[in-house]
Amino acid sequence: IRRELAGYSAALAEKPEIIAISKTDLLGGEADDAQAALDVVRSELKLGHDTAIMPISSVARTGLPELLEACWGILDKPAESWKS
Repeated sequence: IRRELAGYSAALAEKPEIIAISKTDLLGGEADDAQAALDVVRSELKLGHDTAIMPISSVARTGLPELLEACWGILDKPAESWKS
């Protein structure tokens, strides 16, 4: 995704991002199953362990408050700190 963004605009590729995995309710009720699925996504996307992945489910209403808080956290930063 970053390469595609960089091909369009280098400035856009430098913007902060939030990675959210939706429909996690389909992974089953076990926390271990969900974590294993997130580990697979992390591996496939070649993400480091320091890159946050936010599991969400609109149906189960899980992870949504945390995702919104993460969005507000990024938007709350002063605009001059972003490369435009």
